[in-house]
Amino acid sequence: MPYRLGELTELQTLPLFIIGDGKHKGIGGVSELKRLNNLRGGLWIKNLEMVDGTAESKEANLKEKHYLQSLRLDWGSWIFGNSAENGELVMEGLQPNLNLKKLNIEGYPGVRFPSWFSSMLTSLQCLDLQRLPAMEYMLENSSSMELLFASLKALKLDRLLNFKGWCRSRREIVAGAGGEQAPQFPSLSELMIYRCDQLTTFQLLSSPCLSKLDIQNCRILESLQLPSLPCLEVLILKGVHQQIVWQIILVSSSLKSLYIARIYGLVSLLDDRLQHLTSLKSLKIERCDELVSLFHGIQRLSALEEIWIFGCKQLNILDKEDDDDDGLQFQGLRSLRQLVVTGIPELESLLKGLRHVTTLETLKVLRCCGFTTLPDWISTSTSLSYLQISDCRGFKLEDPSKIAHIQTVNIS
Repeated sequence: MPYRLGELTELQTLPLFIIGDGKHKGIGGVSELKRLNNLRGGLWIKNLEMVDGTAESKEANLKEKHYLQSLRLDWGSWIFGNSAENGELVMEGLQPNLNLKKLNIEGYPGVRFPSWFSSMLTSLQCLDLQRLPAMEYMLENSSSMELLFASLKALKLDRLLNFKGWCRSRREIVAGAGGEQAPQFPSLSELMIYRCDQLTTFQLLSSPCLSKLDIQNCRILESLQLPSLPCLEVLILKGVHQQIVWQIILVSSSLKSLYIARIYGLVSLLDDRLQHLTSLKSLKIERCDELVSLFHGIQRLSALEEIWIFGCKQLNILDKEDDDDDGLQFQGLRSLRQLVVTGIPELESLLKGLRHVTTLETLKVLRCCGFTTLPDWISTSTSLSYLQISDCRGFKLEDPSKIAHIQTVNIS
């Protein structure tokens, strides 16, 4: 940033502060922030890898910036000048004011968080941690842990490549054991965990307000310790093992949207374990290569409005039960309006059960090389207003009168 910027002591808005490398004349360092204590809103400090040690980082004087609501601390490179030791020293000097509501830490090379970090957690509403290659635990000990996250509403852990759990002093903290308490999140509404490559178990206790849970690409995550999640409405799971799917679903009674992709070991989805999901409106399944059965027990999902199935190559979408009972189980789908099927090689025709769905408005069949024909019952589906069949090499429309009643038809 320009040299002598720090003289603008009445400045209230500075969204981005880029630290210079000290080699270019007229470019100021982090000390330019020292007297800018009237800053409001958000501040993004970039290129913290250019700062050397605690003494220099303290020059930012973040603790005296009472009006800041959001702070982003960004180490732009994991390589240049970015040792774990120096990163920890720099972070120690960047203590924000306790009025801060949102903290984003990106690219921090340290193994540990600074001494001030736990005190910040009591008042933060949003914590966003991204690209932390070395950080193992969020806290060094578990004393009074149950009080730390009282105000937190949103938590994002993204590419914490060495993250192993909440607390270093004990790998798995069990409430009541040895006087230690597990973390509680009385206000948390949104939790995102992406690509935490070393995370094998994760504990989340007392989260009565959690409404969205998003876990992606945590390949060795095997166990979740969860309470009842009475408010969970949106669940996104991608690149995890199938037991994680069931551990969450079995404690969730209010799900409205379920998206799963690349679930390892998932052979069948709809069964008795889903019968309590009476509020589920959206079901999307993508690239679950081991999935072979889907629609058993689907009649229990009476609130379901849309089903999307993408690239599940082993899926036998014509379930035996669909043949045995003429698809009568589909009568339970009293709200289904949209069905999209993409990349299912074994699909030859539409399920018999769909003839019993009187609310279906949109039907799309895309890139299904085995799909050859439309069933006769399609002519009686009076609710259907949009039909799309694309990139299905073997498909032939032998009788156009079957679909003459459909308002919009796209066959290509």
